[in-house]
Amino acid sequence: MCTDALTGRKRRFQVSGTFAFEKAIARIYGPTGEVVGAGFLAAPTILLTCRHVIGEETQVTLDFPHTTGADKCTARVLHSDPEQDIAVLQVETPPPGAKPVRLVTSRETWGHPFRAFGFPAGHPGGVWAKGELRAPIGDNGWLQIEDVGQTGYFVRPGFSGGPVWDEEVGGVVGMVVATDRTPEVRAAFCLPATQLIQVWPDLKAQAIPPNPYRGLLAFREQDAPFFFGREHFSRRLLAEVERHPLTAVIGPSGSGKSSVVLAGLLPRLRPRPEWAITTARPGREPFAELARTLLPLLEPKMSETDRLREVPKLAAALRSGEIPLHRATRRILEQQGKVYLLVVVDQFEELYTLCEGRDTRQAFLDCWLETAVEGNASLRLVLTLRADFLGQALSYRPFADRLDGRTVLLGPMNRKELETAVVRPAETQQVTFEEGLVNRILNDVGGEPGNLPLLEFALTQLWERQEQGVLTHRAYDAVGGVAGALTRHADEVYEHLSEEEQARARKVLIQLVQPGEGTEDTRRQATRKELGEARWALAQKLADARLVVTGRGADGQEFAEVGHEALIRRWKRLREWMEEDREFRLWQEQMRSLCRQWEESRRDDDTLPRGTLLARAREWLERRGDEVEKPLHKFIRAGEKRAEAERRAQERLRRRIIRGLTLGLMLALVLALLAAWQWWQAKEQRNMALARQLAAQALYMSRTPRSNTEALIAPLLAMEALRHAPSLEAYDVLQKPLFRWPPFHAIIRHNAPVEEVVFSPDGRYLATRSDDNTVALVSVSGGEEVARIRHEGPVREVVFSPDGGYLATRSKDGTAALVSVSGGEEVARIRHEGEVREVVFSPDGRYLATRSRDNTAALVAVSGGEEVARIRHGGPVLDVVFSPDGRYLATGSDDGTAALVSVSGGEEVARIRHGDDVEEVVFSPDGRYLATGSRDGTAALVAVSGGEEVARIRHGGPVWEVVFSPDGRYLVTASGTEVFLFPLNREELFARVCPRLLRNLTPEEWKRYIGPDIPYCPTCPNLPAPEKE
Repeated sequence: MCTDALTGRKRRFQVSGTFAFEKAIARIYGPTGEVVGAGFLAAPTILLTCRHVIGEETQVTLDFPHTTGADKCTARVLHSDPEQDIAVLQVETPPPGAKPVRLVTSRETWGHPFRAFGFPAGHPGGVWAKGELRAPIGDNGWLQIEDVGQTGYFVRPGFSGGPVWDEEVGGVVGMVVATDRTPEVRAAFCLPATQLIQVWPDLKAQAIPPNPYRGLLAFREQDAPFFFGREHFSRRLLAEVERHPLTAVIGPSGSGKSSVVLAGLLPRLRPRPEWAITTARPGREPFAELARTLLPLLEPKMSETDRLREVPKLAAALRSGEIPLHRATRRILEQQGKVYLLVVVDQFEELYTLCEGRDTRQAFLDCWLETAVEGNASLRLVLTLRADFLGQALSYRPFADRLDGRTVLLGPMNRKELETAVVRPAETQQVTFEEGLVNRILNDVGGEPGNLPLLEFALTQLWERQEQGVLTHRAYDAVGGVAGALTRHADEVYEHLSEEEQARARKVLIQLVQPGEGTEDTRRQATRKELGEARWALAQKLADARLVVTGRGADGQEFAEVGHEALIRRWKRLREWMEEDREFRLWQEQMRSLCRQWEESRRDDDTLPRGTLLARAREWLERRGDEVEKPLHKFIRAGEKRAEAERRAQERLRRRIIRGLTLGLMLALVLALLAAWQWWQAKEQRNMALARQLAAQALYMSRTPRSNTEALIAPLLAMEALRHAPSLEAYDVLQKPLFRWPPFHAIIRHNAPVEEVVFSPDGRYLATRSDDNTVALVSVSGGEEVARIRHEGPVREVVFSPDGGYLATRSKDGTAALVSVSGGEEVARIRHEGEVREVVFSPDGRYLATRSRDNTAALVAVSGGEEVARIRHGGPVLDVVFSPDGRYLATGSDDGTAALVSVSGGEEVARIRHGDDVEEVVFSPDGRYLATGSRDGTAALVAVSGGEEVARIRHGGPVWEVVFSPDGRYLVTASGTEVFLFPLNREELFARVCPRLLRNLTPEEWKRYIGPDIPYCPTCPNLPAPEKE
């Protein structure tokens, strides 16, 4: 028991965020030793709790469960107020690890997340609870708190007397006093800090108002009352947004780009009733992030769960162009009753640091550029971009052209602006600076724009050390000034961790840094799944210390990232870790990229690591396998299996080569083989003679059997004759029992005539199609019926996959069935709204396509039966075909269009438009081109890789035939009585055009049309090159 005497003197104390919060929590015991509630240190020896927790006791026993090795202590009751349910205790010599927390007298608490710790029944060790703060209620002024989550604990009996930590303001805003015991209600109440101070006024000297500074975080829209120093720039930015559809705010890292947009621009637009506003970040999947930010505006009544399901669909539709952004904009404005939609894409550099696919980046940029081309004046885009990524943004010419004249450069603040940013937030909270401190701070900041985050962090730390409403030189020295506040705080947080936690912290923090290759390191979002539960718990602890922030992405996954890149640049310990671990982190990011490609290619073996890359992967797994997430482990193991299979294949090849060499050596034995052949010939002659003899006997017995025994022996002798040599007589004998006895066959019964019989490619299975709406699948070897596929209408077609592993059927009932041949299980039932007109397997058998009169074609993955894509037309689909390599699918429709679709992801590559029905779609033999034939009298030639139309061949009537030559050098189109031969090779095209011309360009014509800088060269070598016109 702690028995040190109390001095009674007031002592100054310091806080360290939620670390101090944990150390301040006390566990209070009843007279018989049971846990009765909680309390917390609000001053070095002053503890607050509820009066109903201690009852009539004048002295209580307590301990501090979050301190190491702390014994129980006693506390004397100084004040007990039954009416307000507050008790003030003085602790006899608190243990060294116990730390007090400051009360924060916050008035605006609605929606702030909070945390509390209590000791409900059955949990003497305590549990954490979280939720959201509401506002004071009733005459007693209690502050309402609510549970907004679906899982975890919430405040209930046993939490009384515990502190309520406001995550938003970073301090204790109240003490739990009561809970609502209605079963369906998850709410409780706490006494606000102002009432605690009224009961014990000595605490006023320790209480502070909410911190107006943001530390490493950007100012948000709700922080506008504390955002100063950028008023002029904010007004200028507002004018730019009002005039132009695209505005890019460009500045160095740490210059305050996000803050000036979120806290400077948005509050100026939000009061205007004609504006709808939303914000996003590109992240790893920019289309998903855009969909996530648009959905609440498109469907405001949709639940959060439904939104998570709809985000991938909307993202895919925005990327493919199925739902153009300008159409989504119009829908939002109609829903919201607004005139303008402002979309802020913050930290636009993530498009280049986190989003890996070049095609995705370009498609995302095109999405915005095409919207502007549509003349959608109601949409405004504001993006923030780090200056060192401007070169990458300008590398895409269409985007560079659009940025021209639409950029607003954000430079460093001048001294007057910095002074405003330092002083005015404190003035709003009636807090002052000690004389000379502001000038000292401004001198330390200097003119470097990257110092703004350091300034804000130093002010945040300084705020927590204020003394009776004054920010002092002594406190400024204690936090380390502008230059040292962040690194000192980071070092203190690190040093307060246990050795195990320190090792874990290093592993967490290096995962939150994207190692630069030729550029600076940047922050990276690491998902909870990547970090694992143990490291995620440490990441949350670092978030409590304001070094890390956590959130949830468009896919619903929780992630963590460093609070600001200033931590990466300024904290020496983290820089050293990154230098030591750079090779590992670069390899890890490379493997993550390759792993995503593997998953996107549906785990194609060709994308697995091999060779040197696989060897390095094995080395890193052996050295640091605990830091590599499970998906990467699986990816590398798959590469090892592939490598082992290749090694075995090479070993088999080596053995075959050795056998071949051995056979070469055996040529020396030719003479011996000739002798053996002569011996074999003699044996064959003997066999032939024996066969004739047995066949003759069998034939005689079969024609005139003298007994049942001879009738039985005759076919046996005939079979033995055939074992020795072929014999027509023996076959004659065997035909009698064959036709007399029931033949071997499979009995396949239908209730209507059989319309079609089809063998599988390997001949092992047989399928029959009948008018009774069924298809029977039969094993040829045993005659057993493997499966019976049933439809509600007539079955029109039955098709085996190229490898014979699957069977597909189509029916007038609007469905197609996909069946596994080996087991007879139905893998998928593809449903349409009209008759299915065709089912087609891809050449590699991995996909199945169906087309229907319901104006759609479906693309299905055979292995799992999942629908990869649904290609929609405005009329019936007339043709569907796979490319020879199986990578693309093309459809033609009577709506006058043909669609070209990438099979792997289901994205539409191109939409070829005609003026009438598209009757034919054909791929070239090498799969490089797609040709379409239409009733509008034209044929289109399209390059498959990019979807661009290469040529349009025009006839005088409908094009009925479109055919490529077997070598892919020519395209033939036929219409009525005319046939066109179109060379695909440029030189051949020239060779056909030149004989129809009279001459080449003259030198004067060459200079006029082509230019004097290019030397004159005859276009057609065999034609004259006149000197003058």
